[in-house]
Amino acid sequence: RIASFGIVRYTPQSDEPQLVLRKNRVAATDLSMDLKAYGKRKEYFIQRVKTMVAYLQESSCRSRFISHYFGDADAKPCGICDNCLSQKAVDFSAEEFNAIAAVIKQQLETKKQTAEELVADLSTIKKEKTWQVLRFLQAEKQISADGKGLLQNK
Repeated sequence: RIASFGIVRYTPQSDEPQLVLRKNRVAATDLSMDLKAYGKRKEYFIQRVKTMVAYLQESSCRSRFISHYFGDADAKPCGICDNCLSQKAVDFSAEEFNAIAAVIKQQLETKKQTAEELVADLSTIKKEKTWQVLRFLQAEKQISADGKGLLQNK
């Protein structure tokens, strides 16, 4: 009823999305755009996207990549990113894994040792391989550590 007097404008509710602008739009003829600045911003954005893609595809240390991006050319590999960890990962066959596990279990049959002592005693086996087998055996509860950190068979 108030709408009929011209005091308010009434628009019935609609299920369609709506946008109400509080001010009139600026006419397209009144808008100007610096195409040179737009081109620079576009190139800068494209370069940023390319850098992000390069970061994702990088196979060396991610932390080092970021440091180089910000100008630190002397950055060292972090050792904790996914790429550093995958480079540290040791691949070996199931037979070799089982052989190392058997040696570890046999060693622990004779005496309890800390993990560090055990790795030092098994100096003929690569340390990384020994550590990987130890982590597996502990995770599978085939060996355990007591309160003093001494490993033992279960």
